[in-house]
Amino acid sequence: MSVNEKSNSVRSLGRRLKKNQKRGLKPKPEDLNELQNFRISHQESLVKTFDFLSEKSKLYHKGFIAVFRLKRIDTILRKINRPNSTRLDSMYDIGGCRVIVDSYNQILKIVDEFEKSDEFEVEKHLDYFKNPQTTGYRSYHLIVKPKSCSKKVEVQLRTTAVHYWATFVEIIGLTFNVRLKEGMKHDELDRFNLLLSKEVKDLSFEDKQEIINIDQRLNILSKMYKLFKSNYYIAIKNWVTANENNKSSDYIIMEVEKSSYHPSFSFFANLKDAESIYFKRFDIEENTEMVLIKINKQTLKKLKLAYSNYILASHPFIKMYIDIYISILNRKDIEIRQFYSYSIYLYKLIKLFNSSLDEEFKNVESLFENHKNSIKEIREWLADLKERVKYFSEVRSKMENLNPPKLGFVQWIKNLFQFK
Repeated sequence: MSVNEKSNSVRSLGRRLKKNQKRGLKPKPEDLNELQNFRISHQESLVKTFDFLSEKSKLYHKGFIAVFRLKRIDTILRKINRPNSTRLDSMYDIGGCRVIVDSYNQILKIVDEFEKSDEFEVEKHLDYFKNPQTTGYRSYHLIVKPKSCSKKVEVQLRTTAVHYWATFVEIIGLTFNVRLKEGMKHDELDRFNLLLSKEVKDLSFEDKQEIINIDQRLNILSKMYKLFKSNYYIAIKNWVTANENNKSSDYIIMEVEKSSYHPSFSFFANLKDAESIYFKRFDIEENTEMVLIKINKQTLKKLKLAYSNYILASHPFIKMYIDIYISILNRKDIEIRQFYSYSIYLYKLIKLFNSSLDEEFKNVESLFENHKNSIKEIREWLADLKERVKYFSEVRSKMENLNPPKLGFVQWIKNLFQFK
């Protein structure tokens, strides 16, 4: 089959899939099979791109995290069904790689490595650091094609701070069942995320107040943290159980049941077997979120950072949010009514976070007893847990040392914090 014939065949498939969805029908099995074949036709390009990206990224940041994935079937189906959607044969992000590094300067150096390479054609640059999207999204996207392959791959290059924001947005979308990443609209959540896309130093007093007021109206963080409760324990238990006999497996399928949000893992030695199982498990009813990935030097710690929206255990962005609260409470011109309202709300959040930490600690002994071959992973979890306990202890001290605009309020705050 010629290149044009293949393109026409894929275009026709996209039209059929879209037509069926418009009619409220499920995709036909033969169309899903054809879609799967189209997905896996990107594998060679994807592997070559990932290997090059990993090799070059470590030159500029030793702690880089790189992952790759083929676009999920359910995501492709939704993208086809959008108004003014891209044709299936024109989608350039079926195969995708992502790298997380420390700085924009490191990103530019990696981009330059692709540009000067004899192995790749760079077809498109999208610098969302210089030109952020209206949502606040920032990243650097490259569309590349290995010269020895026929398929294009999207490469996303993010700083750690930007990646934290992007995964935080996805978790908020999951919390409220709104696919913000895919363009679904929610005025208050959109505004909340846009404000949080700024660095704290660039937020005005009014910006910070607006962030807090939206959170208090929608209970964003408290609802989010209910998803986190016990999830780290479940995640690490499922990880070590699945991984104990698969230490050399490079490919991971992560699944999250929407009824519980508990993650599970399956490990595979090669991409072909992993894709075969992924396709068999694909659930058109979307009762699960499922993704198949490869990650450099796989550890649960790295995976938790790369896919916080799957391993719903905690999130580094929460620290930034609490810093916003503390900075407002430290203002000398804050009204007593606001000080009281914000302090009570922050206290309730921290108490919620601490109850989640207490629950994790209760499970430490059980994990050590039942998974003695996974001490490294459990120690990583325990170190992370202790770090979070230390942080919330520091927040409590900061609140106790506030200077409220009313005599006697300090003692009230101290009394407020008589909890474990």
